[in-house]
Amino acid sequence: MAPLLPSTLDTYAVAEADGAPRLFASGGTVERPRRSIRYAVVGLGHIAQVAVLPAFAHARRNSQLVAVVSGDRTKRREIAHRYKLAHAFTYEEYEQCLSLVDAVYIAPTPRSR
Repeated sequence: MAPLLPSTLDTYAVAEADGAPRLFASGGTVERPRRSIRYAVVGLGHIAQVAVLPAFAHARRNSQLVAVVSGDRTKRREIAHRYKLAHAFTYEEYEQCLSLVDAVYIAPTPRSR
């Protein structure tokens, strides 16, 4: 007979202590990392512009949009200006972009699907 698994998992609670978020577990506390994740968005089609990019405004606590990548020069410049980004790359400059970010969100354009 297989061993019985617990019906509930250990629970963790988030609390603010001295302004620093902490995780409380059964064995003590573990501090959450304070550094936010730096993102680049690749592809600046319709979905990226109406859903993905605006979502970063709601994720400021743990995420930071730092760069965009697109083959369209006008879109790169306009989006970088609108979101106050210091970095806007072409697809040929993608490797440079990767050196500045922790994660990439790829927003496919209709032609790439």
